[in-house]
Amino acid sequence: MSLIEPLKASFLSHNRYQLAVQGCDALLDVESFIGREAISETYRYQITFTSSSQNLQASQFLRRTAHFTFSSPTIPLADLRSLNEPQKRVHGVVTHFKRLSGSADEAQYQIVIEPFVSLLRHQLRSHRFFLNKSVPEVIGLILREHDMKGWEFEFHLQRQYPKREQINQINESDWRFIERLLSEVGIFYSFSLQTDTKTEIIHFGDSQRAYVYDLQLPLNSPSGMNDNGVESVWGLSLRHQVVERSVVTKDYNHRQAMQTLLSIETDMTRGDGDDINYGDVYHYKARHLERGEKYQPETETAHFWSRLDHERFLARQTLLRGKSNSPRLTPLMIFKVIDNQLSSTLPTDFQSEILITRLRFSGSRSSALTIQFDAAPYTEALCWRPVLKPRPVIAGTLMARITSAKSHDIYAHQNEHGFYWVKFDADRDEKPTGYESMPVRLAKPYAGDTYGIHFPLIQGAEVAIAFHEGDPDRPYIAHALHDSHRPDHITDKNNTRNVIRTPANNKLRMEDKRGQEHIKLSTEYGGKTQLNLGHLVNQGREKTWGWF
Repeated sequence: MSLIEPLKASFLSHNRYQLAVQGCDALLDVESFIGREAISETYRYQITFTSSSQNLQASQFLRRTAHFTFSSPTIPLADLRSLNEPQKRVHGVVTHFKRLSGSADEAQYQIVIEPFVSLLRHQLRSHRFFLNKSVPEVIGLILREHDMKGWEFEFHLQRQYPKREQINQINESDWRFIERLLSEVGIFYSFSLQTDTKTEIIHFGDSQRAYVYDLQLPLNSPSGMNDNGVESVWGLSLRHQVVERSVVTKDYNHRQAMQTLLSIETDMTRGDGDDINYGDVYHYKARHLERGEKYQPETETAHFWSRLDHERFLARQTLLRGKSNSPRLTPLMIFKVIDNQLSSTLPTDFQSEILITRLRFSGSRSSALTIQFDAAPYTEALCWRPVLKPRPVIAGTLMARITSAKSHDIYAHQNEHGFYWVKFDADRDEKPTGYESMPVRLAKPYAGDTYGIHFPLIQGAEVAIAFHEGDPDRPYIAHALHDSHRPDHITDKNNTRNVIRTPANNKLRMEDKRGQEHIKLSTEYGGKTQLNLGHLVNQGREKTWGWF
């Protein structure tokens, strides 16, 4: 595109905001807009525009790629090259479309632009089961399934995340599931624009290394539509609140039942918050298998979770707010306010670097661009963490079948601890035969140190899977059930009998019919061996005499 085209468009429209939608040839003249960007949230721009086309259709907009740009309110004729470089670009897909009104000359419309990943909110799954994957691996897998290319998302992680035995998605959209997993382990995300393609990239980070640094803005309030090209901040305010003083976390791991998985009392302020914070939080949550090292804890250990939980509380202790006209501001950016006045009016919290957490944009044909920002004090000792999103709770049980790596296996398929593998009926994904789940414990009416009651479950047996405290990632076999393919051996035809029968037909039968009470203990070995007590009958239930 030559310099003449943007120059002509700018002079003719006198509009610093430009909107283009893929496949729509109509001129879209932006009237006003409001935008929202935040750490660990998808951005959203609601744009109202007019067009001489009176009958624009939703099909011309929904799911179409859109570009929205901010340009300077004045055109410096000495530097025409600046016309090709908007101050800010927003790229995304159109998720909402409205026709608001119309007149003889034009119609008024409204659209919403969001990043592509916002469409993942519409991919709802009642059940999905991931095996032996870490949180970043699950997220990368889902994004690739939605045709996102490797360069369209980036993990900038300092920590190594362990593979979990099983991660379950229950009644969640793909995006809700991704956000939940990220919040659990303290990974935040933000967006940027790819330089060459001018399309959005989503970035995932877990430390200050993922922040954007080195922006300084002066304290100065502009007036009217024209800010004379000077970017600044003004209208600064702040809020402090009491938050939790410390955190202790604990869990139980049946694989190492005698290990105490209790963290130390964790205070990420190292005592600096004792005078203003209150409350010693105790979290007993199903999250970790190891206690971990105290001062440099491994990821997803007890001490890791206690540190993460306290960082989450502290991230919301101080809220800094202000206004700006700088479109360079982005979530996750570190910037500093410069006060050039002889007598500084900057509050103490604004005199150091601050972290942008949320931005609200607004502008129109008749008003200047205004950006309201939320921020938190920046410190190398604390990292910002997203709000924890709760796991779904499973109130009942899920149907599954005992599985085996061996076809038509006549014996139980178990690991060295006696756990089983199951195939969830709701699972549509292909998995290795016999290993379609994590090893699952069987609940029993009686258990102890190598004693108890355990009748091995055979391949194909229907079982009801329950979940500890309703946690979808902690399944166990609650009980086994008969079905039409594997019918019950006690029905209305023999409902006076109490029978324990194994697959090889070892049997203990107790007859409770009044006047015909008897007990039979039998095995198929040696043709037939049995012991009978009480009222003796043959196969036809006819009375017989004798012990055998």
